[in-house]
Amino acid sequence: MKKFSFTLLALAYLLFFGGWLAEKNRMPTAEAIHEQLYADPVQTPISKEPFTFQKDHNTYTVHPVYQYDLYGLIVSERRDNFLHRYANDDYINMKDVCVIWGENLRNRVQHHYAFKNNTSACFYEKKRQTASDKTLKRAAFSNNHLITNDRQVAQQIQAARPGDQIHIRGYLSHYAINKGPFRQTSTQRKDTGNGACETIFVTDFDILKESSRVSVWLFAAAGILLPIGVIAAFLSR
Repeated sequence: MKKFSFTLLALAYLLFFGGWLAEKNRMPTAEAIHEQLYADPVQTPISKEPFTFQKDHNTYTVHPVYQYDLYGLIVSERRDNFLHRYANDDYINMKDVCVIWGENLRNRVQHHYAFKNNTSACFYEKKRQTASDKTLKRAAFSNNHLITNDRQVAQQIQAARPGDQIHIRGYLSHYAINKGPFRQTSTQRKDTGNGACETIFVTDFDILKESSRVSVWLFAAAGILLPIGVIAAFLSR
């Protein structure tokens, strides 16, 4: 039993390490970038009345302010877990995605910067080992709160991963829960700090090209083997 548990734990460690290596190489090369991702987002003024809908015991009010069309590369994401959704009573914010496009892709910043999301923003810093003198352009970068009431669109959003090249269509929108205060959207790409994120009511979401899913599979396999190995080690004592 001890040998069996040791084998499982060693295999889980190797899978985690393999997943970490695969995760480091998820970002596409310049040659693999779709041409559309070099264009800036298209933001069109509209005159659209606010609308409401019900979801999970809540009434949501969405106030669209611009039609929005974005091609970009996901460099980081944050998924709402159950506790966060319960605490905020918000069941339509499917995911936050940090996206780059245009000049940032021409400068290949996806390989020279590290990106990370928290519950409200996306942070970035240049990797210590990089030799690139290119700097990230704020006007070609955004953190996006993705909301929708369409189940199929929600599934597409949830399926996306960092390294994926995506196309989002919808509306830059303010929204409120049960007549509470509106969560505002940014309407420009050059602002910073609190309120600088775009909130998009998504009507269409397409993954143009997926990144490698090897790291996802390796982490999942390691996550299965690790507790089994720990239990086996405990029982062999």
